[in-house]
Amino acid sequence: MSQPARMAQPSQMHLLLSGPHPRVGGGVVAHCGALGDALVRLGLHVQQVHVGAGLDEDQTLGAKLRGVQSLLRGLPNFARRARGQLVHLNPSFTPKAVLRDAALLIAAKVTGAPTVAEFHGGMPDDVPGILGRAALRVLMNADALVVINRLQERALAARYPAARGRLHRIPNGVCLPDVDVDQLIDGRLANPTLLYMGRLLEEKGVLDVIRAAAHLPGVQVDVAGDGPALSPAQALASELGIAGRVTFHGHVGGEAKEALLRAASLFVFPSYYAEGQPIVLLEALAWGIPVITCDLQPLTDLITPECGGLVPPRSPAAVADVARHLLSRPEVYAAAAGHNRALAEHEYDLELVARRFVQLYRQVQWRRT
Repeated sequence: MSQPARMAQPSQMHLLLSGPHPRVGGGVVAHCGALGDALVRLGLHVQQVHVGAGLDEDQTLGAKLRGVQSLLRGLPNFARRARGQLVHLNPSFTPKAVLRDAALLIAAKVTGAPTVAEFHGGMPDDVPGILGRAALRVLMNADALVVINRLQERALAARYPAARGRLHRIPNGVCLPDVDVDQLIDGRLANPTLLYMGRLLEEKGVLDVIRAAAHLPGVQVDVAGDGPALSPAQALASELGIAGRVTFHGHVGGEAKEALLRAASLFVFPSYYAEGQPIVLLEALAWGIPVITCDLQPLTDLITPECGGLVPPRSPAAVADVARHLLSRPEVYAAAAGHNRALAEHEYDLELVARRFVQLYRQVQWRRT
């Protein structure tokens, strides 16, 4: 349906895109950076502002007080920057994030700026306490609310019925690599490799990947990422006698990351963590890699059995069974690889996702005129 003529065109839009400090790392930071770049390519004027100090792992009282002081000092500057722009906030469902972004939303609304709040990892029930619930109610006053999965959508609609008309589900997006998946399949099957990529946390399943590899003779394992489970994972590989088949790459990016994705036979991410919509899974789809993950929502919003395989949490034997099935049946493997690339092209292409946000921004601006 065509939009009214008075609606702003992309080249007329000025956007203030707020997200976590790059030092934090992770999917939200990657999303904000990639989305900002895609919106610029579409002709928007985008200013990115990083909130917080990027020291989330420091939970001492002193660190929390310094964070509050930094936020309060920064609010006037944020309000000045918000004036005359559309403000796009990116909180997760954590107490710290909702309190911070509720304050930013108030600062933006004082200036009359239209606002979009896009929620990432977790669920509304993950935000405890009177202050947390109050902050969530403040964020529900944004002109548009965006979630990335159906579980979040249902939870917010049930808790805040008045916000349903402003609630939208828009997935994360990734840049599609220029790759012919069919040409990679023979090499991937000839040199079978499991790839785990992400934060190294036990609840994200990295130890289960290593346990599964012990049941898959001749299969190599690439582990990319940093985190507290690194030492336990290394010790487990040695204990199981497969240290020679497991390579720990640490954090990777750029060409090194692309090389791992290009070579991976299977992307194994048996996470039972409170995921939102992991960027790494979208990247695996874009590279046409069959995916094994847990049969849990919201992961099943993204990964279906056609993508590779779904397994129960904490079930390395099931991971090994699915991996063995895919690697031993080239026709099944090729079908999953092609399905995943097509899914990424039609649902998770960053350019398509950016255009959906532009359409949403237009709607928000039109409603405010």
